[in-house]
Amino acid sequence: MRTGFDGGVGFSFTGAGILGGAVEFHYVARGLKYDFVETTGSGLLIKTTMKLDYVDIPMLLQITPRAAGPVRPVFVVGPVVGFKTSANFAVDGGGSADLGSAAKSTTFGGVVGVGMRIRTVEGSG
Repeated sequence: MRTGFDGGVGFSFTGAGILGGAVEFHYVARGLKYDFVETTGSGLLIKTTMKLDYVDIPMLLQITPRAAGPVRPVFVVGPVVGFKTSANFAVDGGGSADLGSAAKSTTFGGVVGVGMRIRTVEGSG
């Protein structure tokens, strides 16, 4: 497991009725850390790290059903396209290497989510 970072900006818009949408741009640090232990004698421990950095772009459809009161549920669904910005493999004490074309340059995924919109001022939300 490797702890990474995901941060970005997004833009949302509301259409007529209950439909809306959002487009987001995220920098995402992915990867893994793994320890290999030689078990047939020396017990040598080799620590490795793979770092994969992508820019992910979710394109979301937002559905906000009408509800009485200030709180309304929001449902989101849509595809995510990711573009590789870097990919490296490192061994502790042994240097590192650029993975280049060994890592996918473009990834595809999806998002499904639920949230809520809270109206704080009359006429908003």
